[in-house]
Amino acid sequence: MSSLFLGAYWKARAEDAAAAAARLAVFLGAVARIDARLARWFSVVTTGSAGEVVPLTPEGIMAHLQTQKTDAGGHPMPTLGVRFHAWTEAYSTIDATVGAYSPRIRNAVVLQPEGHTVQDSAWRQMLQAAVDAFDPDDAVVSSVAIMKSAGTTRPSEAAWLSRARGAELREDETRLRSGNGDGSNRI
Repeated sequence: MSSLFLGAYWKARAEDAAAAAARLAVFLGAVARIDARLARWFSVVTTGSAGEVVPLTPEGIMAHLQTQKTDAGGHPMPTLGVRFHAWTEAYSTIDATVGAYSPRIRNAVVLQPEGHTVQDSAWRQMLQAAVDAFDPDDAVVSSVAIMKSAGTTRPSEAAWLSRARGAELREDETRLRSGNGDGSNRI
C-alpha cells in the first residue's frame, strides 16, 4: 500500500524564524494530541551529530530550524525562509519550509506517518490542525500512488482529503485508498 502524507502549501509569506517555530509548535502539539505515536520527534542540530529530542515548544523547535543559505559562500538567504526536518523512532517524518517569500519558492509542511495505522478521523483532525497552524492555500492528504493514478505531480490536484483556503473539507471517495474494513488504513 502506498504511504499517505499530509501536505500544507502556501505562496510567499515572509515570517521570521520565531514565527515559523511558533506555527510548527502549534501543529506538532496538535498532532501529538491526535496520535501519541507522533509525540516524540528527533532532529540533528549540527552536522554529524546524533539526533536530539525536539521539545514541542516554539523555543525548542527554534533551536532545530535551519537557515537557508547560498550554495556559494553559505550566506543566509532570508527570502527562502527556514527549514525544519525531524523524525520519530518509527520513521515518521516532517519536512517544512516556512517563511519563504521568494516568488519561486512555496512554503510547505509535509507530514508522513510511517509504520502504523492512522484512523481516517485522525487524518481529518491532522488536516484541520495544519489549516489552523499554517493558514495554507491548500492542505491535502494524498499519496504518490493517488497522484500517479491522476496523472499529476501536484498534491492539490489529486487528494483523498483536501481543503483550499476559505473552503470546506473535500473528500474524494474515488481516490480513497483501500482500507482494512474498520475505518482505518495501514500506511
